Amino acid sequence: MTRVVRRVLPHEYPKYRAHLKGLDSESKTLRFGCAIKDEMIDNLCDGIERDQDHHVLFCIENRHLEFVATGI
Repeated sequence: MTRVVRRVLPHEYPKYRAHLKGLDSESKTLRFGCAIKDEMIDNLCDGIERDQDHHVLFCIENRHLEFVATGI
């Protein structure tokens, strides 16, 4: 099973947003430490996109180039 760890490029930030919003409710709670709505994820991602110089996103991809894990 091939996995790639790399930096998320700015043009891929929508893919990051989609990854977070695609998590089930239990995974969102584990990731953020509380229940979170998609609107809050949008606000988080909007802030990251506006201030790209202060955020570095990393991802782990599967062989289909799908994000299976992400981190800031």
